[in-house]
Amino acid sequence: MGNSWLDDGMVSVVLQVLCRHYSSWGMAESVALASKNAAVKAFKRLMKAHIELGTCDFILPIHEDKHWVLFHLNLPSHQMICYDSLGGDEDELRDIYERLWDLIKPVTPDPDRPFQFEVAQSVPMQKDSINCGVYMIAFAWHLMRPGTSTVLDGYNVVDGRVCQIVFRLDILHLLAHNWSDDGLTI
Repeated sequence: MGNSWLDDGMVSVVLQVLCRHYSSWGMAESVALASKNAAVKAFKRLMKAHIELGTCDFILPIHEDKHWVLFHLNLPSHQMICYDSLGGDEDELRDIYERLWDLIKPVTPDPDRPFQFEVAQSVPMQKDSINCGVYMIAFAWHLMRPGTSTVLDGYNVVDGRVCQIVFRLDILHLLAHNWSDDGLTI
């Protein structure tokens, strides 16, 4: 873990807790996206959630080359928006999108119509090489909170020492509400 706030396992746990807290959101775990069969099963579960629960928004955390990015999949608008705290190469992000589309296509209601891909602009940028997971969680949290938009312009939850402390406390508070004598319940 080094100087990073959270290791990869904790990033996944926090995202699961967020999705449970904001139950109108779904998530495909990054681990599931690593293999085609697991990814197709994960996307089938997402489509089932969409049909049964009316869930329209999903987060797709991607961990590739030691870096986390967040994809926001919105079914009604047929959009997939990527949030990247390093401001990565748009061609590389488009490549990830195309691989995701290949995995989603078999289970989407309209496989002949690819999702509109967009890289979110003016998002907060990390100033180091270790906190991409924290930024990705902050992006997801911002998107899930009721009354917020997909635009993060000027929204900087993790810059500045006070904001870092508040964000860490918010994560701990959320995790504590999901803790029992048997450990963390997800």
